[in-house]
Amino acid sequence: MKIRIGVHVDERLDALAATLNALEAYDGGQAAEIWLLLEADAPRIPQTTVQRVRRVVQSHDRGGAPACFNLLVADADADLYVFLENGLRVGPGWLNRMQAALARDVTYGLAGPSTNVAWNEQGALPCGGTDVEVARAAETALTRFGDEVATLEPLYSLGGFCFAVTRATVDAIGYADVAYGRGPCWEMDYNIRAARVGISGVWVKSAFVWRGPPSSSRAVHEQRHFEHSKRLYQDRFCGLRLQGGEG
Repeated sequence: MKIRIGVHVDERLDALAATLNALEAYDGGQAAEIWLLLEADAPRIPQTTVQRVRRVVQSHDRGGAPACFNLLVADADADLYVFLENGLRVGPGWLNRMQAALARDVTYGLAGPSTNVAWNEQGALPCGGTDVEVARAAETALTRFGDEVATLEPLYSLGGFCFAVTRATVDAIGYADVAYGRGPCWEMDYNIRAARVGISGVWVKSAFVWRGPPSSSRAVHEQRHFEHSKRLYQDRFCGLRLQGGEG
């Protein structure tokens, strides 16, 4: 299986170094192809960092995470695509456990791990971000959850911080919707579109990644665009809205 991992970079190159270090330590032995997915206004990446990855691609607009996700999946040259937010530290076994879950059922086409902080159920294991703490949390996740997965219905809220998508899913539903721009909800949109054609997104509880604090840029943009993204999602998928009522 060919795997392509894309790290979404808006700023904070110090956080990027930590993410790359963790990927190099814990890519599951799969020799995954690492790409950097840069926002249009991202800072210049040092050559020493460029040499650590397979490819660097930069968005030509301010489409945010969905535009960068689309750069990752734009060709059919991989079997599995994993979209990561900058600053993430993956834990031991993270990738193997998500792969194993996806292989368990032919209807599974998207996957995400447990983490230390999230607005949804995935934030199941609060912990610090040292190597020792991340490794301990990954061990705890495996011991506590085993092979458990959950579809996070009815919200289909699988988080975009670590979003694994099979090629078959991309072929079935296409690209992420860039209308969400730098706001949230694009990943929920993608997940529910998959669900409507019979493809499930699953929270793989035994996989663990650690999230750092959001960059100042991401925090500002998500707050600024939250209402727009929320309304866009509700207008498209909430039954009451579609029937002419209030969401």
